[in-house]
Amino acid sequence: MTMLERAQQICDKLNMVLASKEGGTSLSMGVALSDKKHDTFNKLYLASDKALYKAKAAGRSQMVVFRNDM
Repeated sequence: MTMLERAQQICDKLNMVLASKEGGTSLSMGVALSDKKHDTFNKLYLASDKALYKAKAAGRSQMVVFRNDM
C-alpha cells in the first residue's frame, strides 16, 4: 500500500466514524509529499494547506493531494 492509498484509507475511515455521529461533521484532508522542492516542514505545511483548501472547495469529505500546478 502506498502512502497516498494509506492517507485515503485513513480519511475514509475517519469520515465513516464522523458520519455515524450527530452533528453532520466531515473531514477534508490536504496531503503533500516530501520531494526536493518541498523538503522542509514549512514547505510541506504550506503545500498541504493549499491542497486542503482545494479539498474544501470540492465539497465535504474530500482528500486532495498537492500538485506543483496548484
